[in-house]
Amino acid sequence: MTSQQFPPSGDPNPYYGGPPPMVQQPGAPFAPNVPGGRRTGLIAAGALVLAAGVAAGVVMIMASGTNYDEATENLARAPIGCTTALEFDETGTFTVYVETQGSIGDVRGNCPNTDTDYMFAGDVLPAVDVSLRNDDGDEIELTDDTGKDYDAGGFVGQSIASVEIDQPGDYEITVTSSETDFAIAIGKNPKDDADSLKSSGIGALALGI
Repeated sequence: MTSQQFPPSGDPNPYYGGPPPMVQQPGAPFAPNVPGGRRTGLIAAGALVLAAGVAAGVVMIMASGTNYDEATENLARAPIGCTTALEFDETGTFTVYVETQGSIGDVRGNCPNTDTDYMFAGDVLPAVDVSLRNDDGDEIELTDDTGKDYDAGGFVGQSIASVEIDQPGDYEITVTSSETDFAIAIGKNPKDDADSLKSSGIGALALGI
């Protein structure tokens, strides 16, 4: 009886009877190359969008400062010791300020203290009595309202009251005080539109960055 070794002894090929099995590795998926010109164009377009966002944000923030100055200058003003005629073109809530620094031009009414500059030197707001009446002579209620202020365009003021105007038209405001080196200003809060525009500018700037 003979025996045979599998594979035969001395055979250099460990896979008896034929070539070794071959394992074929799957090829890498084909990835098309993005044309260089197209990639450059996309990068340039993205850079332009970012630059536009930054520029828009800066412009809006700068414009908010201009709006703040203009809104402060456009407040209606009444000097001390007289009655000033006011005209409200719209309804809504208006704020009454004691303005300790600023200037006043010619106003309608019986006020002698017009076309002048003023700066109050006291540490606390001066005591003042303010009365607002409509065209029929009815007194309009003023509600205590502190906490608002402005310092822009050469004007400085702090709120003392607010008033609700239900009907546009002519009104009269009478201001009395033992001090005379200040004025009463009335209108919308100058910071409202400016803050809104500034917030939009910061948002645009953040998106641009």
